[in-house]
Amino acid sequence: MAQLEFLRDVDYPTRMEIYKSTDAALKNFSSQSEENARIAKEDIFGIENNIKRFIGYQEGLHDIQTMDLKAADEQRLQASYKANPKNAGAPDPWQEIANARTVECSIYKPLTLVERMRGFNSDLAQIARTRVRVTEDKDQAEWRAPARISDSSLPSGTALVLDGSDL
Repeated sequence: MAQLEFLRDVDYPTRMEIYKSTDAALKNFSSQSEENARIAKEDIFGIENNIKRFIGYQEGLHDIQTMDLKAADEQRLQASYKANPKNAGAPDPWQEIANARTVECSIYKPLTLVERMRGFNSDLAQIARTRVRVTEDKDQAEWRAPARISDSSLPSGTALVLDGSDL
């Protein structure tokens, strides 16, 4: 239930807000000339399909009867878990999920809009984010961590990101 509630209360409304904003911007751009309308036509079509899709998803998650059935299923599963002697003394997975959901809700917008680039859907935004990170990482000890770029690739990697030729 926690995941369905998260989708209903946080994820889908945020996506709808982004889609509606993008749709409005594309329609405004489209209204400025026939060429702009041609350029934006496919994007508008895709965005409007996403809006319809998420309206349908939301309707399902707001259906009281469906959600009551899901809640009853989860309650039966919880009772079965607690009744199993193998789970005695084990952490409560529903509480762990609730704790994770609290964290997820607190980081959702920055994660979604900046990290996943849903708020800045452009090559320039990705380049800007990479430049900021390379500049910050260069001065930190983590720079040499295995997950980061190695020293041998630093000059060429830095040159690619910082020289401005990708703009």
